Amino acid sequence: MKVAAMLITLKALLRTLILPPAGPLIVAIAGSLLIGRRRRLGGALLTAGLASLWLCATPVVADALSRLAERYPALDLNRAAGAQAIVILGGAQARLAAPEYGGPAAGLELLERVSYGAFVARKTSLPVLVSGMAEETSAMSASLARDYGVSTRWIENQSRDTYARTRHQSHRARHQRHAPLACRARICKRGNGGCARTGWPMGAARNGSAANCAQCGRAAAIVCGAL
Repeated sequence: MKVAAMLITLKALLRTLILPPAGPLIVAIAGSLLIGRRRRLGGALLTAGLASLWLCATPVVADALSRLAERYPALDLNRAAGAQAIVILGGAQARLAAPEYGGPAAGLELLERVSYGAFVARKTSLPVLVSGMAEETSAMSASLARDYGVSTRWIENQSRDTYARTRHQSHRARHQRHAPLACRARICKRGNGGCARTGWPMGAARNGSAANCAQCGRAAAIVCGAL
């Protein structure tokens, strides 16, 4: 467990250092430090870092990068006839003490997943599983019941990343033949890969995208979003 926690922390640290805004800033800082001794190299790094930081901040480039990462189409509920469960994955901000609600509440990104999970649950009447860290699952189950009138049948609160969540879910749903994965499109590949490694026959889809069983092609059932 300690090794797994260290690896998860290291992964989060590397992701923070590489992805914008930290990655371009590090390149720009390195360029400013080198510009006195190696003027051309330092100037090139400084320019590249600042330019990439500015480009990533523009809506045109940011939207284009998001579209490149989104590989899954929107969920077609007409193709989810074989689904047996809805799984909502955590991985976003949760408020344990929200005084205006008198209890825990989901943050904005987590609320988006909860809202779509509730929508699919009402449309399909499928049972709901929430998965994530304890504070996330507490906020998700509370928001589902309080704001959408949807009950949570299963709670898995031992996971810290996407792979762990799909691994725990596979143990819970091993008796079920199909379980769809609906997640934010840019992280579906990670969720689907985790399911493939655990042997759970599950397809992947973003919030509002098609989810098919990875083994037989039939629709399955999950709503997720994870870091």
